Amino acid sequence: RVRQEGDRRPARVLPALCARFEHVTIDPSHSIVGIDVGEDFLDLAIVGNARAREIRHERVELADIEAGPLEILRQRLCDAFRGFGAGCVAVIDSPRWPRDLDWSRRHEGITPIVRSDPPPGRDLDRALRALIRRSGTANAEPIRLSMFPTPRLEYFTGCVTNRECKPHLRTIYAALFGRLPATSTDGRISGGTFTRFMLCGFAAYVVLEQMGVKCYECFPDVQFRLLGRGGYLPPKRKRAAALRERLKILDPLCAERRIAAAPRASTLDQADAAVMVLAGLRRGSLVSISNPAEGAFIVAFRDSPPNPLPEPVAPALDSSSCDARRALTASTAASP
Repeated sequence: RVRQEGDRRPARVLPALCARFEHVTIDPSHSIVGIDVGEDFLDLAIVGNARAREIRHERVELADIEAGPLEILRQRLCDAFRGFGAGCVAVIDSPRWPRDLDWSRRHEGITPIVRSDPPPGRDLDRALRALIRRSGTANAEPIRLSMFPTPRLEYFTGCVTNRECKPHLRTIYAALFGRLPATSTDGRISGGTFTRFMLCGFAAYVVLEQMGVKCYECFPDVQFRLLGRGGYLPPKRKRAAALRERLKILDPLCAERRIAAAPRASTLDQADAAVMVLAGLRRGSLVSISNPAEGAFIVAFRDSPPNPLPEPVAPALDSSSCDARRALTASTAASP
């Protein structure tokens, strides 16, 4: 039948997007480290500075840090690379903080500060999608982003209270977010267990920024597609083919920077770390997306970034103005 006027559904109004887009350049005198985050390891790809001629790979173990998770992680990172500190940039493939907590206010009080109006999905993720859509015409085919959503703190609480949770994940949670809940659970965790690795990423950001390292989030899959001109990228479950195609992208990128192709990445984790460090070395094609409650994300383009960049939503961007703007949008959408 013909839809009547009274049947009309209300227009879907998305929460206000608060993010700033900026052209950035990493100081060529700085060292750059790409960090692939896993549940049990951090895989590092290290370039000493812009004049370095090789990528060095290191692996930092995360097991057996229960005696002092943040202090031990700091020592293990320094053992892997003595250059961590001011004058170093880390590019990390993990979110900085749970979606409903405010990173910019993490130093306030003993317990984490909850955002007054957390978005259903991160502003950084929505801003990344907007940036990639704007760049789509420059690539061989449209880039479709498939990103695991960053959960709220309650998801991680459910993970660490499960009896099967690994001990180092429990102690990282306690070090970052306070004492563990007294209760414990069995069985299936709502949302699965894949994204619990982000706890290790949260710890890495905290430790590195305490050492004075400038940190950016990055998405290796996007970087392979952008720097490889949008060609086919096999999923990681096809391990041999996936690594082979990623090396076909990494090798010419290394050659452009006159970086030795050997030792080549021998695992998918090393390849992800390598593409992030090579992204950080790009000149004139880096874009930063930032939000005070969520941190900063970096994207490198093969040639030049989209011009113009998406307009910043709020000229004076802070977490309180973002929350207020989001609440205003919601109230406006609810008005008759």
